Amino acid sequence: MKDYVQELEKFADKVRTNENFALIRFADGEGSIVDNNPEWLRRRRRSSRWEHIIGNEEHEKFRQQLIESLEYNAPNYYIGIPCKQGHQKRFHYLFDYLKNRTTVPEEQLTFATVFKDFNWNRFLVDFVPTCTRRECYLVANDFSSAPQEHWLQFNGYFPVPQANAHLKVDETAEKIINHIKENNTQDAVFLFAAGPGTNVIIHKLWQVCPRNTYIDIGSTLDNYLFKHSSCGGKSRVYIRKNGAGYRPYKWG
Repeated sequence: MKDYVQELEKFADKVRTNENFALIRFADGEGSIVDNNPEWLRRRRRSSRWEHIIGNEEHEKFRQQLIESLEYNAPNYYIGIPCKQGHQKRFHYLFDYLKNRTTVPEEQLTFATVFKDFNWNRFLVDFVPTCTRRECYLVANDFSSAPQEHWLQFNGYFPVPQANAHLKVDETAEKIINHIKENNTQDAVFLFAAGPGTNVIIHKLWQVCPRNTYIDIGSTLDNYLFKHSSCGGKSRVYIRKNGAGYRPYKWG
């Protein structure tokens, strides 16, 4: 049985010891895209409006790329899936649905929420500074603002478009691969806050350049990266609550 807090510490230890890995995460949004589930469209959050992907043949290539990233199997390639306690009831089926589509060993599966909710403050205080003490790059929305916090300084920044970033995954991956090859970048950490396209990009990078670490951090830094946006960076409930009121989730 996986322990929610220990899973965060496991990945922190890998960063500390320079053990390179890739971590992609399928929450209810990514899971719904894979399953073409229209229930996702009922979400009120603006960032959840994926009508242009779910059920849309024009975007089927991206959906297939997302499925490939889910079904890929390689050493140190980790996949987060949505435990039932951390998601709305209508998405509970996604835990088994996505788990059954993966091909990695059980030990390479983890919580999709491993950096959020109960673990979020520890993520900010310990995990991110551990990453930025190494050579560290950010891949995020091109409308994000440069963070001023001393523990949140990056060696470089790869912007993704605000709209339809998932349609630019090949282009974004190519830019990062070119940077890695031109600079012989090794043992660097790349943190991704690039929406569902993150999984596809990391999948591509791990196949070509596995001597670095690639981590999907999702919305965890929104209050620093998007503090000047209309929501003031408070894009998620756990951010607005400052991580308070959550308990460690159970696996399953």
